[in-house]
Amino acid sequence: MDDEYHGRVAMSASSKLKSTIAKFSRMLKLGVPAPAVVQKMRAEGCDEADIEVFQELAGVPAAQRRASAP
Repeated sequence: MDDEYHGRVAMSASSKLKSTIAKFSRMLKLGVPAPAVVQKMRAEGCDEADIEVFQELAGVPAAQRRASAP
């Protein structure tokens, strides 16, 4: 039963991350610069771990990711 619970929690967490990435990926597709998208993510209270995953998936260079950290 414990494993089943942890599996549901992991699925909902990954589902949340997928919807977050989809939302902000649309901003990139519309031409919004990546640093502005990251700033919007922080303004909306996204976790830094989620922001890091988003930046990796969006292809933001590592040097730029470090520069945009709070």
